[in-house]
Amino acid sequence: MTYIDKISKNYVKTVDFIEYYVLHFICKHIRVLKVLTFKGGKMKKVELVEGIAKKVGMTKAEANRALDATFEVIAEALEKGDRVPLVGFGTFGVSKRGARTARNPRTGENIKIPARKAVVFKAGTALKNRVN
Repeated sequence: MTYIDKISKNYVKTVDFIEYYVLHFICKHIRVLKVLTFKGGKMKKVELVEGIAKKVGMTKAEANRALDATFEVIAEALEKGDRVPLVGFGTFGVSKRGARTARNPRTGENIKIPARKAVVFKAGTALKNRVN
């Protein structure tokens, strides 16, 4: 084996070593990012109930009933057309969307879309500041 062969062999080993650790580092962090994205991307109702129960000091069943009652009261108010302001959090409301004509992109024909109501939420200043 010549000196050049030894150098090239060591170079290949070094490159393989570096590539291995770079790939390992990337894969490890991608895995961590996937876990963080999955865990932090959406909060399920169960997790919300657990958080409420822990903060208030009640059982999960009681927290679940309280959360369901809260949702029900908000839904009833919105059904009547009322706004529901929650100071420091935001305001739930109903927005009226007018009838309009749209175009079907597949066929190109015009479609009439009827008027409807949509539920809207506007975040309060305190919530915006807390998120940012």
